[in-house]
Amino acid sequence: MTSPSPSRCTMHCPRSPTHTGLPSIECATPASISLAYPLPLFKCADDITFAESLHYALSTEPNAHWAPQHRVCNPCIFRPTYLGQLETFSRDSNFILNSAGLGDLIQDQKDHESHVQDELQLLTAYHYQLWKERPKLHACLDKVGLARRLWAAFQLNGYIPLDSPFPAQMMTSQMRDVTWQEAQERVTKQVMEAHAGSALDNSKWSAFRRKVMVAAYRSVPRDMLFGIQETFKLDFQLSQYDTQPNDIFKE
Repeated sequence: MTSPSPSRCTMHCPRSPTHTGLPSIECATPASISLAYPLPLFKCADDITFAESLHYALSTEPNAHWAPQHRVCNPCIFRPTYLGQLETFSRDSNFILNSAGLGDLIQDQKDHESHVQDELQLLTAYHYQLWKERPKLHACLDKVGLARRLWAAFQLNGYIPLDSPFPAQMMTSQMRDVTWQEAQERVTKQVMEAHAGSALDNSKWSAFRRKVMVAAYRSVPRDMLFGIQETFKLDFQLSQYDTQPNDIFKE
């Protein structure tokens, strides 16, 4: 199996096709859809590109997941004292709590590696539970297929090396006639083993994530980048983000 392409990093987990994948495909590539489940309008959305997802987000009424934050929480109405950023969430939240006299609420900070291990286990458990609760997904995604998507998502997040191939043969053999809980446990074991011994420290992990993000955005048309600039212009200004980062916009 080849390493996942950053330009196809959108639909790796089942929650996304359920909520975003279907309308993205209908909006962007209607000719490529094939029926895969005997219910009206149910189609497998398993090959949506990053560019197609951006196209959908920019051309439809956005939901809270990708709506500009100034529309969701207008600072001119709420008048916040502080504006934090996701990139510095831990530092910002500690500062705000201390400033408000609530420093005693700050819990001991986990180191980066402990955070990654927790996330690998929690996300695997969450998506297998979600898969179990949504039987319609089974026509498009079996237990091994979900494991493959989680593996690719963890690779793009820097948790598993990009050159670590998905163990398809072993997974297929191990997941034959097992419950979803057993599948979850076996996938978690394989993921944790793949991660062990190859973990990136926090600085290298951040650099890797940045590299993947830049590659994804450089894969989309220039006019789409300009559309993102316009849609999120006020958010960029509020958060003091560079609206035209050189590594994305350079020719």
